[in-house]
Amino acid sequence: MNDSLRSYTGRRALIAEKLSPYLRMEEMVPTNIRPTSEAAETFYDNSLWCSWGDRETGSTQTVTVSICQVADGDKEADEVREMIEEECTAGLDVRTPNSEAYEVTAAHSGEKAFVLNYLGRVTAIVGNCLVDIWPSGTEIELSDFAEVALDIGRSVGCSAYENDFTSPDFPDEWRNQSVGLSTPGFPPYFPGLSDPKDPGAT
Repeated sequence: MNDSLRSYTGRRALIAEKLSPYLRMEEMVPTNIRPTSEAAETFYDNSLWCSWGDRETGSTQTVTVSICQVADGDKEADEVREMIEEECTAGLDVRTPNSEAYEVTAAHSGEKAFVLNYLGRVTAIVGNCLVDIWPSGTEIELSDFAEVALDIGRSVGCSAYENDFTSPDFPDEWRNQSVGLSTPGFPPYFPGLSDPKDPGAT
């Protein structure tokens, strides 16, 4: 394993690099306040969480990436398919791109990718590594993130890592906005950005 990938910060840096062709990551600020979501940590091994917001507001453009190790990648993919069947229009052809949800044909065996438009999320499975990406306000087709999610699964993976996470310094201008909550002595709270329990919130 590359030495840089032995730590949380090394993995976050590589994830940002993978996202850079689509988003101006150099202009975004990390927003998560812990290295993994509590839900993922409870149910999965080696979970890792990264989120970023635009420097001006922290909420106009955002992206969140979640990685975790699953026991069985094929079973996990079947569960995603079942979820689509239960939550989307009856008879939806998941093999064809549509406005609700569909499965992308992956290039390699053991890989699956799903474009979940109705959730605003891309899910990829590489072996036993599950990767979710939630972009918001990017004006980029969600499907464009499918290959990125697969690439993150291949390159970052979901093995154990050194937790050298430190909370980010939030720009002062975020505290003066009419959205979100601010408490003296604490970083600003933006639902869906600061709270890793709810990545789908805006």
